Amino acid sequence: MIRSLSFMTLFVAVALLFSYTEVYTNSANPPDDHAGAPPSNITCAKSGCHAGTPTLDGSGLILITADSGTGPQTVDDNFLYRLGTTYDINITLQGNKSRYGFQMTMLDAGFVSPGSWTVASSSSTTANIASPGSKRFFEHKSAGTTNSWTLEWTAPSTDPGPIGIYTVGNFANNNGTSSGDSIYRVSHTINAIVDSMPSGFNSLTSDPFNIEVYPNPIVDGRLNFVYTNLTNDIMEIQLFDQSGRVVQYIPGDVANGTIHKNIELNTGLTKGVYFLSVTSATSSSVKRIVLH
Repeated sequence: MIRSLSFMTLFVAVALLFSYTEVYTNSANPPDDHAGAPPSNITCAKSGCHAGTPTLDGSGLILITADSGTGPQTVDDNFLYRLGTTYDINITLQGNKSRYGFQMTMLDAGFVSPGSWTVASSSSTTANIASPGSKRFFEHKSAGTTNSWTLEWTAPSTDPGPIGIYTVGNFANNNGTSSGDSIYRVSHTINAIVDSMPSGFNSLTSDPFNIEVYPNPIVDGRLNFVYTNLTNDIMEIQLFDQSGRVVQYIPGDVANGTIHKNIELNTGLTKGVYFLSVTSATSSSVKRIVLH
């Protein structure tokens, strides 16, 4: 009987040890695909990881900047990057916790991580890159007091379309359990600066109608712009995507002078770069706009 109890005690102790190891080994590095990115949208705020709280909004706590050598720029929905350019992507968690961890990924519409990824030398001891399949995840190597990490990202040479950046930060209190830990998430969509024009368009530098779009990027689904018509011609106004396809026709005007337009954009338009074209019988102007 004593021998049976001793065996049972040993079995329970081993089981508890394995259970503890399963739950907390993520302090070394997070599991793949826990950055809150589609299609799974999973974070570490789940059973078996850090189930103490739901995933929270990380706005103002998770700061992301990009620096191509001209100074850091905030990475948000207004950020535009240049194709083929290398950026230092820095992620900083702002808080007063004892330990920090994170995971970040960037995905195009096909759930592929575009560009070339390298851990910056300044973060070589605290971060690494996981590459399961077509996705890449920039993440902490060992959770600790470090709250800032830098990735060297070289943007793709051809435009992949809108890129989603998904980042999750773990603000942990180092009490040996998941209680008191907080998981925060932010996501942004960035677009490339497209210098080339769709075929058949005149150069962006030629603007006889003095088009002004405000605000640009567009954030509320409405296109506000001003142009000048001094020809008394009937104006043809169209919105094109980057392939040169017309995605919206806008009523033109015959009035002479400065004309203000406030247009509700088609609801089916996705985030990205578009071209607003104003054309008369003899001239045309094109303005690049960004839809967020």
